[in-house]
Amino acid sequence: LPDRHELHEYEIMQSFVEARGAAGEKLCDAIRGRGAFRRFKDRLYELGIHERWYAYRTEAFAGVARGFLAENGLAWE
Repeated sequence: LPDRHELHEYEIMQSFVEARGAAGEKLCDAIRGRGAFRRFKDRLYELGIHERWYAYRTEAFAGVARGFLAENGLAWE
């Protein structure tokens, strides 16, 4: 299975930010530079959208898994 380096969680964070409109602007600053993951998480909770993030991330990870399975001729169940 893909390892954590192949998941590109930072790119998933970026795509989440881009889809958030006004909240995305506040999140955009959080994901820049050192400590981005911690600031991002803190900002999610401040904005009250952490549950949306976790659902989005889960679906993104599932997409990676489905892609991996398809590339290797395996079925998604």
